[in-house]
This record gives sequence, C-alpha cells and structure tokens, in this order.
Amino acid sequence: MTSAHWGIGRNPFPLVEGDNDYSGKDFDSVVLQDSKSLSHAFLNGVTLSNAAFIRADLDQCEFGEAELTKTTFVECLLAGTDFVRATFTDVLFEDCDLTDGEWRESTFTRVRFVRCKFAHTTVNLCSFYDCAILEGSVEGLDYKAVNYNVFSRCTFDGGISNETVLSRNFGLRPTKSSSSVVHFGSHVTLEQVCLLSSSGPVGAFDVVRAIENECANFRGRMKKLRLEFIGNIVRLMAFEARISSSSLIYIEGVLSGLGALVLEDGDPQAVLSAFITVRNALFERVNATLLDTDAPAGIADRLALTYEAQFSRAEGEALAQALDHVLTDGSRTVTLTSVQHGSTIFNIDFQGAVCTAAATWAAVNLLLSQAKTSIKTIKAIKAEFKKRKSAPKPNRDLTRAKKATPALLLSGKEPPELVRLRRAVHQNGMLLVQLDAPAMATLHVREDGMRARED
Repeated sequence: MTSAHWGIGRNPFPLVEGDNDYSGKDFDSVVLQDSKSLSHAFLNGVTLSNAAFIRADLDQCEFGEAELTKTTFVECLLAGTDFVRATFTDVLFEDCDLTDGEWRESTFTRVRFVRCKFAHTTVNLCSFYDCAILEGSVEGLDYKAVNYNVFSRCTFDGGISNETVLSRNFGLRPTKSSSSVVHFGSHVTLEQVCLLSSSGPVGAFDVVRAIENECANFRGRMKKLRLEFIGNIVRLMAFEARISSSSLIYIEGVLSGLGALVLEDGDPQAVLSAFITVRNALFERVNATLLDTDAPAGIADRLALTYEAQFSRAEGEALAQALDHVLTDGSRTVTLTSVQHGSTIFNIDFQGAVCTAAATWAAVNLLLSQAKTSIKTIKAIKAEFKKRKSAPKPNRDLTRAKKATPALLLSGKEPPELVRLRRAVHQNGMLLVQLDAPAMATLHVREDGMRARED
C-alpha cells in the first residue's frame, strides 16, 4: 500500500519536539510514517485506536499497561521494546523486528504477526486469543525465554521443536505430532499437561490433577509465575467452554487450601491472584449458562448421557446426586435408573422432581462443559405413533426451543443454582471433575401437564 493510503482518515501523530514521554495519552486515528522520532519513547498507559505506524522506529520503547485497538505496524523497528501488562486487540504486525524485547502479562486478541522477528525476546505469562503467527514468525517463539504463556485457538504456519518450550506453554503447536506424545502416570504435572495441549484439547480432569499435584507438592515459597500460569490456563479453558462450573469450584477449593498453607510461609498474594482469576472465570461460566437463550421449554422427564470413556455406577450416582442438589436442593427425587457399559450410558430420571426443561438444561451445563446436548420431545414421539398410517415425514424429534432461561444475574450475590452447586461439589468433587468429559446428552422433555410415556 502507498504512503497516501495509510493517511486516509488519519491525522499525523502529534510529535512533541524535545519530549519523548507520551505516557497516559490517548491517540485516535493517527499515522506515523518513515520516522525515528518515537525511538526510546515512553508510551506507558497510552491508548491507541485505529493508528498506523509505517516504517517507523519504535525501538527501546515502553508500552507498559498500554491499550492498542485496530492498530497497524508495518516494517517497524520495535527491537528492545517492552510490552508489560499491555492489551492488543485487532492489531497487525507485518514485517516488524520485535527482537530483544520483554513481553510480560500482556493479552493479545485477534492479533496477526506476519513475517516478524522475535529473536531473544522474553515472553512470560502472556495470553494469546484467536491470534495468527504466520510466514516464519513462529520461529521466534522456539526459544527458552518463552515461558508460561497460553494460546487459545491460534493459527501457526509452523511448529515448535524445543520440548522445553512446549512443556512450559499451553496450546503451542509442535513441529511433529509425535514430539508431544504424553503418557500420564499417577502423578500429573503442569509440564505434561502443556505437552498434551500441543497435540489437541486437554481434559478438565488432567488439568485439575496437575493443579492439585502442584499445590500438594508446595515446599516453601511457591513460584508466583506458576500460580499465575495456572490461573491463565483455567481462564483459557473456561473461555473455550472446556471446563465446567463444578470443576472450577473444585479448583477454587484447591487454591483456597493452598492459601491457608502459605499464610505463614509463602506468597499469599500470588495465591489470592490465582484464586480471583478462577473465581472470575467461574462467574462468567455460570452467567453464560443461566442466561442461555437456547434453553428448551417444557418439563424434564429423563436424561440419557453417553460417554465413550468407562465410568462406574458410583460415578453415575454422584452425577445424579449433583443434579438433585442443583435442581431440588437435595430432595432425592432425581435418580439414576440404569447404567449401561461398553460406552457408558447413564439414564437419570426427573419425573419425581418435576423440573422445568430450562432449569434441567442449565443444571446439566453447570456440571458438564463438554456434553453435546440435544432435546427429544415426548410430544413428537406421540405424534409419530398417531400418524403411522400417514405418509412418512422427516423425523423432527430433536429440537431446541428458543426460550430464555429464568435466571438471576450475578449482581451482588450468588444465584441459588451456584450455591447449591457448591454443596454438590463439596460432597462429590473429584467424581464430578472426572465426569467433566466429552459426552452426548439427550434430554427427554414433555409439555407441561403431559404425563410421561414409557418407550
């Protein structure tokens, strides 16, 4: 693109002669081209929106706690520049030199790095969401100073070959899939979970076991980096809906127990920070579940839950008890009626509880983050039997009714569903974490006032 293109709709960056401190200022729709005026500048706390920097030198700059949105850097020198607790959203770095920098606790969302250099850049505790690292840029991440970062749904045009780097970052991609094969024993570590994440999705159970082991093996001052890393992994999995609210409550309990240990010897502030990260992720997941506009209408009749993994009847009983806690506050009217093995199928009955389908839908999603849930209406089944002599029609039993879920917003106090879910986790925490795995759930629903029919 020509120089004139970048100036369209933008004003020249307001350079101040003899002063390179722009900290705390807001810049909207500005452009800087073919300039060295911002070299060694202080840009801490700046806000940049719809800005463009073309062939500009921004080396040795400080972008501490800066916020950049819809900003473009093309052929820029950013060597030795620090991104500390900065936020980048919809930003493009193209043909830029980002070597020898320090990136720490920064968040990158929908950021594209194209033909960029990262050599000898320290990247710690950063979060990358829906980013693209393309055309050779990934080579700069294959460096041992890249530690404790998380990558969610990112695109890479290459992979990482260094096993140490793969084991210290969550969601990076290896050069070869075989390089990330992981065999878990009884003791699961964060490093093993990171290696597993490089080849595909990681289950909630493995992450929780790694967090538990990390906290159980606490000796003296636990490293703040690892605690923050734990919080960022959990937040990423909650963002991707790969960990349930019940599993998040369990992790809260693990961190709470660690916090009690470090009050006398350790870093309670670091534990508190990780705890708050998990608590925020929990509230976001609960709110999203209770405000799900796809929740069905009618009365819940029964639930058929199919896992490819093998689970015992005791685990099925734990799930039924948890649903009973959330839906009826422990009235013991939600029951496990049968367990089928091969693939494990749990059949859970709700007829004694008289629960709305919307409330049951929410309860299932609070407990199972990875269950693919479908609705089967009994009305549709009965209609099919009445019309046996008619011309066959497509089966429309599987539906999702568009009706808002009645729920309380998280304003000031916890909703009753969350209060009751906490009790369920207190009773059967680890069993519920184990069940937070991929599954197929079919919720059988009947219209209000309609009696259930046995198939």
